[in-house]
Amino acid sequence: MGLRAPDGTDLDIFYAQNPCLNSPCEDSDETDWWRFSPYNWEETKYYIIKMFALPLGASIVYFLIFILSLYNNPVIHITNSILVFIGGLFLNSYRRERRRAREYEITVADGLIDVPIPYDVTQEASLFKFNLNPLSPTAPKFTIGFVGDIMMVNKHELDFDPILPFFDDVDLIVGNLEGIVRNHRNTLGKQAHQLTIFDKLKPLLRTNRQLLLCLSNNHSSDYGNREFAASLKEIREQRNIHVFGRYDTPNVFTNNFPINIATATQWSNQKNWECISEYTNANIANGFSALRKSNHVNIFFPHWSYENERYTRNDIQDQADTLLTGNANRWDLIFGQHSHTRQPIKRVTDPQSGLKKLVVFSGGNFTSGAVIIREQKHIYGIIMKCRIGLLQGSQTQYAIGDVEWRKTYNDRHITEGTKTISIDRKPYRINNKYLLIIGIVLIGLIITLKVLEFFGII
Repeated sequence: MGLRAPDGTDLDIFYAQNPCLNSPCEDSDETDWWRFSPYNWEETKYYIIKMFALPLGASIVYFLIFILSLYNNPVIHITNSILVFIGGLFLNSYRRERRRAREYEITVADGLIDVPIPYDVTQEASLFKFNLNPLSPTAPKFTIGFVGDIMMVNKHELDFDPILPFFDDVDLIVGNLEGIVRNHRNTLGKQAHQLTIFDKLKPLLRTNRQLLLCLSNNHSSDYGNREFAASLKEIREQRNIHVFGRYDTPNVFTNNFPINIATATQWSNQKNWECISEYTNANIANGFSALRKSNHVNIFFPHWSYENERYTRNDIQDQADTLLTGNANRWDLIFGQHSHTRQPIKRVTDPQSGLKKLVVFSGGNFTSGAVIIREQKHIYGIIMKCRIGLLQGSQTQYAIGDVEWRKTYNDRHITEGTKTISIDRKPYRINNKYLLIIGIVLIGLIITLKVLEFFGII
């Protein structure tokens, strides 16, 4: 199986004839050390208010309460003030997550596809499989797989054994390589894999399966254009591994099947899109839709949405609807990444063609080196495969037929230094209940201290 660049040239030949670091991708290693947010000013301001301004304001209020306090024991008062602040912060975080989850909820009536938990494990394959469109039973088929963000795993080894059978019949796997590949130490806040990542991913490539890595994401320019170009070259030199997402290769298509796969990033930490394909709003007529290829099954693999949110905001839902069922340039499948959390799967019907379309708002993290702090969110993902062939009753129309997916998590083995990518059979919490529990415990301590003080015990 081969891949072709947008102009129809073999992808490897295209890269050889069109080296990187040509205009607009200038030869530069300039970056800004102070960049900490991939988002625009409005979204960054919202983040700052949520994470810093509100806690700081609360701290000032609690300090004033302390100054004016009638507590007899200043030690008890200081302890209470600290506990009130921390407990309130946890409770407010939990409440905010619940409120936003309700506000952006996608229901079964909207097209939500989900499997209730608990379920019968012996029926797992049938529960997580459905037919999107009927295909001709005799025509050839092509099976394509998807994984979410391939995050830095640091010194962990990777074990894919539990999920390898899922990909047995897959011809090509598409995934997002978050950041770049480099052999130097990382800088704080930036993302780069060691070259050993290729050896760690090799089990996915057995039986000559191909891997297509996206290199258009918010961390692609963390180390400048020159290192981006070097990273792309390193990936190209790996057997059975291909790369797309450079400014001149935002989409690729397969040799032997009419399948077009496009990617672009909505965000850049360095606010630099010189070398990478930039996502423009789906509602702009000549924006990203220009990458769509007629008479093909068109798959959109965007780096979009917002980090650490398990729900999907309305603006992203609206963009997905426009891409799948808009008046022109409609896509067949969207598999999103960037949030690092698992997000809903939704099925819609194209009102013009009658074809069923699908959006996975975020495939979460396929691999993750997260431990302790981010482990509650950053170890979960979705893997999916789709069978593509001729639509039943048609000689020219190709479509997506059977779709199958699994929920995954990174099971960490501390003593062995290994992360096993496993099937997740547990409930996935939209809200972090640990925040609620910690908040309640802290408020309980406050009440206990006040009672003990009232009775003169302390």
